Amino acid sequence: DCFLRYCRSDMVLCDIGAHFGVFSLAALHYGGPGTKVVAVDPSALAVQMMQRMAVLNGVSDRWHIVPAALTDHVGNERLVDAGIVAAGYAVPPSDSHPEQETTLVPSLTLDALAERFAFQFTHVKIDVESYEYAVLKGGWRLLERQGPILFLELHNAMVREHGGKPELSLDLLRSLCYALFDTHDRPIGDDEI
Repeated sequence: DCFLRYCRSDMVLCDIGAHFGVFSLAALHYGGPGTKVVAVDPSALAVQMMQRMAVLNGVSDRWHIVPAALTDHVGNERLVDAGIVAAGYAVPPSDSHPEQETTLVPSLTLDALAERFAFQFTHVKIDVESYEYAVLKGGWRLLERQGPILFLELHNAMVREHGGKPELSLDLLRSLCYALFDTHDRPIGDDEI
């Protein structure tokens, strides 16, 4: 509901960690015919599903799908399939995952993606299973210059499991003068991480 409240006719969404494209489709539907979406996901299954849905919904010309992981570097990233639909859900590998259980996928930064498409992103949705801080760092220029509305799913437990600190993402956003709110539009304090 919170996401839908922010959909508008001139919306240009960057859907990072799009999975099967639920937010992308919602933006295209509720934003109307002027809406554009760039959806990014490292899963080949998720990319295939989004491509099919784009055709079935007649929005292929406005829904750009990029098979990659967004992080803080351009190159490659190792991920492991996990979750209920393993081939459609990727997470960072732990030390216990042997290399043969991982998949090497192309990686991009948000800044590089913005340059590739030359869009003025009005909205950015980030759901990247503990890569939040890396995505934000890799999008510093875009966030500083364009100031899009952000929807960030912060995976606190997963970030901590991989040795990170969830508060770094929020500190980075505050340094860019972002105000932070929960899905009910209530301000977020440091004690809520």
